[in-house]
Amino acid sequence: MKKVIIVILVCFVFIGCYSTGGGFNNMSSLYSINTKNVDDIRGQTTLTSMLIAKNGSMAGWAWLLTFNKFEQNNQTLFVMTVEYNANHTAGWAFIDEFLIRIDDKLFTIKDNNPNRTVVNGGVSETAHFSLNDTIIDTLKNSSSIVIQFHGGPNVIPEEGIIAIKNFVK
Repeated sequence: MKKVIIVILVCFVFIGCYSTGGGFNNMSSLYSINTKNVDDIRGQTTLTSMLIAKNGSMAGWAWLLTFNKFEQNNQTLFVMTVEYNANHTAGWAFIDEFLIRIDDKLFTIKDNNPNRTVVNGGVSETAHFSLNDTIIDTLKNSSSIVIQFHGGPNVIPEEGIIAIKNFVK
């Protein structure tokens, strides 16, 4: 039953109302949080997002990484979302894998169905990576976090680790 609720919730959230990085953009402050309540026939859903990392370049590409928490009827789902945009189709990143090293443990998470579109001659990709209970429990006690989904690793600074720990409580 829990899996059915989570699958329905994820489909509802990703398709219906939360496909734009939780409302963040490259001007948003790191570790800022947005919360939105959505009425649903199954019960109210609370969607909370925190901006974890971002990057952009003068070459015309940018990405945002958000940590999302979906809560409904005493069920909670945590998802990392990567949004990548480039101003030309040659900049396609083909993001479908998310690596996270928490202290000395490495986790690999796949998105088998990322969203990829061409927009005004540029590209847009969105990939979602569900975090299981083991990863969440490991984050709660972490002292170092490194993420990688495209290009090289991104080290989360101490203030980010504190924000992540508070987010998963």
